[in-house]
Amino acid sequence: MVELGYRPNKVARALTLQRTNTVGMVIPDVANPFFGELMRGVEEVARGIGCCVLFGNTDNNPVEERRYLTEFSERRVDGLLVVVAAGGDGIVSALPSSVPVVALDRVPEGWSADAVVVDNRHGIEQAVAHLVKLGHRRIGFIGGDQTQSTGRERRSGFEEALARRGLEPAWISEGPFSLDSGHAQADHLFRQPRSRWPTALVAANDLLALGVLAAAREASVAIPDDLSVCGFDDIAYAALAVPPLTSVRQPAREIGAQAARLLFDRIEGRAGPPQTRVVRTTLIVRASTTKVAPTDAGSPATAAGDSSAS
Repeated sequence: MVELGYRPNKVARALTLQRTNTVGMVIPDVANPFFGELMRGVEEVARGIGCCVLFGNTDNNPVEERRYLTEFSERRVDGLLVVVAAGGDGIVSALPSSVPVVALDRVPEGWSADAVVVDNRHGIEQAVAHLVKLGHRRIGFIGGDQTQSTGRERRSGFEEALARRGLEPAWISEGPFSLDSGHAQADHLFRQPRSRWPTALVAANDLLALGVLAAAREASVAIPDDLSVCGFDDIAYAALAVPPLTSVRQPAREIGAQAARLLFDRIEGRAGPPQTRVVRTTLIVRASTTKVAPTDAGSPATAAGDSSAS
C-alpha cells in the first residue's frame, strides 16, 4: 500500500458503512469571534475522533441557512450542529429527520432536539448585580436582535434583574448583534439630553459594547467616569479594548465541545432522550465599570430609549 501510494476511497467506504465521518455546522456570523470559538470547540472534539466538520456561514440569513442544511444533507453528513440565524425560527420544519441535530447558543421556537446553551438570565443578573454594587441605579440596556432567543432572554433577564431590586430601566434600545448596531444605539443615546442618560449600560454582547465604546470616544464621553459599560461573551477583544471591557464570560469553546460530544453520542446511539445542557457564565471585571459618582446616583429616568434607534 505504501509503495503504490494507495489511499482508501472514502466515498466507497461511506457507501459500505453508511457513515461518512463528516458533520455539518452552520453559524450566523463567521466574523463574530464568539462563533469562531464555538467552531474551535467543535473541531477539537471532531479531530480527536477522526471526524471532519463542514462549516457554513449564513450571514444571519434564514434562506442561506436552509440552503446549507440541504447541501449538508445531500452530502450525507452523519449529524448537524446549528446556531440558528436571526428570524430562523422556521428552521425546525427544514431539518432533515434522518440525522441527529444539536442546537448551540440559540434555541428556536418548537425545538425538541438536543441543545447546549448558556444561562442568559443568570449572566445578565451577574452584570446588573455588579453595577448595583458599584452604586448605579440608572442602568440602561443596549439590546440585540429580538427575533433570536438570546436577544429576548437577555433583555427580559435585564428587566427582571432590575425589577427584583425595585428599579426601572433608564434606557432600552435594540438592534442586530453587531459593532455598527452598538455604535448606532449609543449615538442615539448620546444625542438625548444628559438628564436622560443612564450612569451604566449593559450590552447584550461584546460587539455591541465595543460599538458603544467607539461612539463614546467620538462623543467625548469618558468610560467609565461618565458611563460604565458591561458586555456579554468576553470575546478575546474585550480585554484589549480601551478601556478593557467588563464582560459576562460565556465559555464558547466548551459550549462547542459539549455540543460536539452530545452529537457524536447521538450518532453512535449512546444518548437517551433529548436534553438541553445549560452552561453557566462568569463575570470578568475590568476597567470599563466603576463606582457611580455621588452626584449621578438617583432614581432612573422615567422614559426608556426608542427601540427604533438601532
